[in-house]
Amino acid sequence: MMRRLKIALNYIISIFKSLRYPNKTTYIDRNTGKIINEKKIVIENTLPITVQVNGKLISKFIVDVNTNDETIRHLALADEYVKKFIEGKTIRKIIVAKRKLVNIIV
Repeated sequence: MMRRLKIALNYIISIFKSLRYPNKTTYIDRNTGKIINEKKIVIENTLPITVQVNGKLISKFIVDVNTNDETIRHLALADEYVKKFIEGKTIRKIIVAKRKLVNIIV
């Protein structure tokens, strides 16, 4: 009875591992025990920035981690969707929350 349980448990664990880590870009670091995804390492060097106009979500774009606030502000104002919403209006304030969003108040 115990032998069958051990075999079944090993079988379940092997199926779980194959479902959880289906691609070869994901592996477990043997030194730290952490799960490493090679695709995520590339993504960690970029940040998604959300652009809002008067608190409403208008656009999103991706910038490098080292991009400063002034460049993010210029990229947000240069976005074609944002231009449609601020066209012909005066911009009262531009708020840049670090590494998160740009809120343009018109």
